Amino acid sequence: MSINANNIRDLPKPSFINWMAKEESISLHGVDTACYRLDYEVDEAALDEWALHLRRHYVRDDELAAETHGIGRTPSEYLKEFIIPTEKRMRTGDFAEILVSDMLQFVEGYESPRYKHYGRTASNASERGVDVIAYPAFDPEEPKASDELILVEVKSGAASPLREVLNRVGADCGKDEARRAMTLNYIRQRSLRSKDDRTASEIARFLMKGDHSYKSTFAGAVTVGAKDLEGKLDNMTAEEFGVQGYDRLFIIHADKLMDLIENVYDRCTQ
Repeated sequence: MSINANNIRDLPKPSFINWMAKEESISLHGVDTACYRLDYEVDEAALDEWALHLRRHYVRDDELAAETHGIGRTPSEYLKEFIIPTEKRMRTGDFAEILVSDMLQFVEGYESPRYKHYGRTASNASERGVDVIAYPAFDPEEPKASDELILVEVKSGAASPLREVLNRVGADCGKDEARRAMTLNYIRQRSLRSKDDRTASEIARFLMKGDHSYKSTFAGAVTVGAKDLEGKLDNMTAEEFGVQGYDRLFIIHADKLMDLIENVYDRCTQ
């Protein structure tokens, strides 16, 4: 199935989602916490599929064909030179944001628009704003006060201790309120240009907060390179990590996370 500019909402569920296991035994007192272990395998087909999934966040299938036409470069060369980030900090940050969107959509059951990484002017420069937004399915034509918008601050620590990454996400708590309108307008602009009418309509509903109130949920999310988190959060409180300002917290961890990130990103240009 081709994923083009106007049907990004039909992005298929990637098979690596089956590697995510929720760890019910891990919690953090003081904030609603969900912890997932990414118990991945070195499966060539699944990793290639994951790479395609990532690449589509930067450039859709129809656009890749059009943008490489007549410039004397193969799609692989074009992706390497102009589209896929090469710097480690960008790869780890983007990977974390996309993985959190995947977790929210394919595991938690929310809708999560895919425009944060789309259409960048420079492959190693991130757009400002809220890292990830999500919301439960709703009818934008009949707005209700119970409609919920989740604003997520994401931090990646592929080679950093859990405490350090939680402290970093805690330090940025509260910024999302100021960046809400900027991010919503950015997503709506991009979705309108892509003729993604479904996303544009949903985002327009959240831009009308003054006319129709809704519930805002502020969440923090971290990805860390750790095989096992058992014991690292036992009897700990949100205050000890500085994340008490969030309504929800998501933790995703995996063994040798940086190796996984580099492996998948290197496949994005093949």
